Amino acid sequence: WLHRIGRAKFKSTHATRLCEVHFTDDQFEQLIFTKYGVRKLKPDAVPSIFVHRKQPTPRKPPARRDATRGTLDATDYSLASAASEHTATAVQDINSPPRADSNGQLLHCSWQGPQAPASLDARLDGPQMLLAAAAHVECAVSDSSVGCAAPSHTATAVEDANSPPRADSDGQLPHCSWQGPQVPASLDARLDCPQMLLAAAAHVECAVSKLSEASTHDRDKESGVDGSSVRNQPMSSEVVAALHRRIKELEDHLQGTQRRLSLSQRQKNKALQEKNAVRTQVHRFLAPDQLQCMEKSTMKGTPWSTPTIEKALKLRLSCGSRGYNVVREIGTPLPAERTLQRHLEKFKFAPGILHEILDSLAVKVSLMEDHERHAVLMFDEIQLKQGLSYDQATGRIIGRPTISLADGTLPKDAMAKKGFVFMLGGVTTRWKQTIAYHFTGNSFSSTKLKEVLLAILQECEKIGLRVDAIVCDMGGGNQGIWRKFGIVVCKYSRSRVSCPHPCDPGRRLYFMADVPHLLKNLRNHLTRGQSIILPADVVKKHGLPSNEVTLQHVKELVEIDSKLQLNIAPHLKPACLDPGHFEKMKVGLAFSLLNHDTAAALRFLVQRGDMPQDALTTAWFIEVVFKWFKIMTSRTTKLAISKLNEVKYGDTVLFLQDAIRLFESLEIIDPDDDKHAWKPVQTGIILVTAVALELQDYYLNTKGFFCVLLGRFGQDALENLFSTLRTNNPAPKPYEFRCAIRAATMAQFLRPSKDGSYAHDAGFSLVGLDTGSGKAAQVVDTVAVEFPDDVLMLSETEQGSFDYLAGYAVSNVKQNMSCCSECIAAITCKEASTLTRLKSYTKETRLSLPSPAVIQFLETAESLFRTNSDKLLHDQITLAQLEASAVQNVTCVNCFPACHNVATKLLRVFLRTRMHILLRKENQRISEKKASVKCGSRSIGKQVATRNVK
Repeated sequence: WLHRIGRAKFKSTHATRLCEVHFTDDQFEQLIFTKYGVRKLKPDAVPSIFVHRKQPTPRKPPARRDATRGTLDATDYSLASAASEHTATAVQDINSPPRADSNGQLLHCSWQGPQAPASLDARLDGPQMLLAAAAHVECAVSDSSVGCAAPSHTATAVEDANSPPRADSDGQLPHCSWQGPQVPASLDARLDCPQMLLAAAAHVECAVSKLSEASTHDRDKESGVDGSSVRNQPMSSEVVAALHRRIKELEDHLQGTQRRLSLSQRQKNKALQEKNAVRTQVHRFLAPDQLQCMEKSTMKGTPWSTPTIEKALKLRLSCGSRGYNVVREIGTPLPAERTLQRHLEKFKFAPGILHEILDSLAVKVSLMEDHERHAVLMFDEIQLKQGLSYDQATGRIIGRPTISLADGTLPKDAMAKKGFVFMLGGVTTRWKQTIAYHFTGNSFSSTKLKEVLLAILQECEKIGLRVDAIVCDMGGGNQGIWRKFGIVVCKYSRSRVSCPHPCDPGRRLYFMADVPHLLKNLRNHLTRGQSIILPADVVKKHGLPSNEVTLQHVKELVEIDSKLQLNIAPHLKPACLDPGHFEKMKVGLAFSLLNHDTAAALRFLVQRGDMPQDALTTAWFIEVVFKWFKIMTSRTTKLAISKLNEVKYGDTVLFLQDAIRLFESLEIIDPDDDKHAWKPVQTGIILVTAVALELQDYYLNTKGFFCVLLGRFGQDALENLFSTLRTNNPAPKPYEFRCAIRAATMAQFLRPSKDGSYAHDAGFSLVGLDTGSGKAAQVVDTVAVEFPDDVLMLSETEQGSFDYLAGYAVSNVKQNMSCCSECIAAITCKEASTLTRLKSYTKETRLSLPSPAVIQFLETAESLFRTNSDKLLHDQITLAQLEASAVQNVTCVNCFPACHNVATKLLRVFLRTRMHILLRKENQRISEKKASVKCGSRSIGKQVATRNVK
């Protein structure tokens, strides 16, 4: 602001005031103090008027300037010097009028020329003296103008000008040889003083003008003769002062312009920096195609890039359809949902091995290093909601099991209740990729699942991956798969934790249980009131006070903590000791209970005497389990098994071996009957620990790896996928599950819930939209379409509904598909059925009315659909097969124009509509038949609990 008013260096004081002229009228309050005649400024008033008065600057005396000398000879230089001095003296004396005393006597003048004659009348008036001096000056100027060709003439003229005028005894001025105005000879010596002054001033002005012209002419003349210039004539002090003032004004103006230029440059640089910063920030979340879309008035027709499509899919998976549309409505440049669907249409994702993914995965694997190709195969199941749906991508019904039940059979009316997902994960690098999925009932055949695993292993080996281990949970069906591969772990037999690799007999294929599942199972034994009895050699080796591990001491710890403001074990919660049905699924609660902090709190209370010594046994066991869990789930090199530190490596291997012996010999006893038996948790812990020892030896000694991160042999990535799939629908139907897993895989998006049971896996997916091939799986036709024996006979009531449905098909074809006027005329008419007229909102119906040819054609298709509806529901034929058979065998197809293939379009719309009607009725029948649902997660349990609330 100070720059704008020209006071950049101004410093305010307590007495500084701001004038009101700097404020506009809207900056003042409406109230005017009439008593004082003042107006009050608003609290947020801003001075926006920059009027100001230029600050006066103190004048400095002009510096005395010496004229430069030209290149003249000695004679010319002396003449020019004399002429210059005489001229300056004459001008100075002429500009200064003569002064006289009270008696009329002339005072002494600073006259440098020849002395005045003695006969000059001393009583000559001042005006007369001025007039005489002017006459002499003009005479000198006249002489110099006549003889300006030579420097001597100028000197003579100056000399004459410097000579005082001579007067006779009568006071008359003598005649002078000059070219200016003549002085009349009869000039009265007693002329009035004002008239004399005016005449003298006129003569002086004329003389000075002619003298200036003569000097200029001489200078130009001499410059043209020898190419050099005479020194400049001296200027008067007033001219010099005026020039200095002008120079000062120009310098001030230049400084002000420079300040404004500097300010503008700084503002420009600041604006550029802000623009670049904004552009950088915008590019962090907006792609170039999104920025280009923002420059247009509409998003329609925008060619979206693959990264933008993947980003949109992630957002669509995170917030659902409604939330995604809200984000688009507020102006975020994102493609429409139909655009996302169109980009995913080429990826069929039919149940089974995802060959679309394998083809693209092969390209990724070919670029990997040898150590990056080692992988682990994991699989798990997710609970689904029963229901049948028509999949337009594959043309089949989704909702039936694709793997037979445990008894090896697959009933005709069996419904898919769970989804099996198979995922690959890297051992040395954090990559992951969904490779296959299947639908199962409440149980599944271990033999069939083994065949699926073998097929997946073969496909992975073909593209260059080396699957070294298979990971799953401790479910009954999964243990059956272990037995199919010869995996045995029990108390009284030698453990077998691997089998020959199906694709390479020289390698071993290991089987592992999911470590977080084992931790939850062990916690469940303790929370149910069961005790763990340690073997005697372990008690003696570690000097434990007792051999029993129980949670009774931990419960006492929680009671003591509840009375304190600052807790000893703040991580312990009541849910850790008494988890509900859904709390049992959370790994975090189990980890909080079997934690090193819990053991430290127990030891602290024992040292204080607040707990008995038996609590030390429980504290020791908790410490062992905690250390074992940290090693088995290591994700960093600090906890990884490595030979960089031989001492630490030896201690880790020895600890794992002791853990195997501990769980082989301990007993888990039920307090009610004091019976102990071999528990599945013991099998799982021994299995994973033994596999960890063999794998670390294989990777470190045989393959020469830097370290082994056992956390890569877990199901965290798979559980994160399930959490992502449940985001929009906690209990998805099979078709919704298929769509969600396709979108999550193509968008490379796995974002689990923060309240999930598993830790977040930071691995990245290898294949997405940018690398997917979209190759559809080949479908083999096994059953031919069955044709009806009789003509379809509809009742009058059903015939009205059928005509209305046919009209819907005609309307859909007219509005959404390309048709000419001839096609429209062939499929429409003007006669409406009774039901159609009643459903119309206007007296003259504007609904699309099917022609008789369309009615006859679609009645044949309806008869064909009803005959094969059972096969369609059980996925024995596809809707595409039914459509092709109808086009080939129905004779009335030829009744329609062939220009736009309108018959096929009508048939496709009609059959899909009939399929949706059939599936809606079938799902309603299944829902009524289903009496109870087994809840596999909290979200499903809440849904079931609130379903019948009215």
